[in-house]
Amino acid sequence: MQPVMGVGERDRQTGAWEAGPLLFEASFRYISGDRGPSVRVIARQSVGAATAGKQLLRYDCFQHYPHSHLYHADGTGGDRVLRTGLSAAGAVEAALAELRTELPQTLQSLGFGELAASLDDHAAALSAAVTALGQQLTADAANL
Repeated sequence: MQPVMGVGERDRQTGAWEAGPLLFEASFRYISGDRGPSVRVIARQSVGAATAGKQLLRYDCFQHYPHSHLYHADGTGGDRVLRTGLSAAGAVEAALAELRTELPQTLQSLGFGELAASLDDHAAALSAAVTALGQQLTADAANL
């Protein structure tokens, strides 16, 4: 497993999947006394306001305080959405459901309209990536 750049030293990458203009990176994170599976949604290609390498979303499916982060096209963000009442496994299920059903709308609302519009052309690759991601995150959650 490789360390994940830009996050804590004790984080380890557990998988990565490319799907059209997006990259999904799974890791197991240890942050501020909490831990659990995490997924970063990153622009793999520059499309509109989304520059290659830009983190767009992150789901931290932590044991104690699961939450997600939303990053806006205008550079503001890191909006934190708490997922109170969910276990790590429940947070994984919620994150996967959002990625399957709400990803284009979420990206649109964050100002990444061109990127969101391009996702229809990559539906099969996105579905396969989210399925593989789900298997990895579920395995990571089982390690808690």
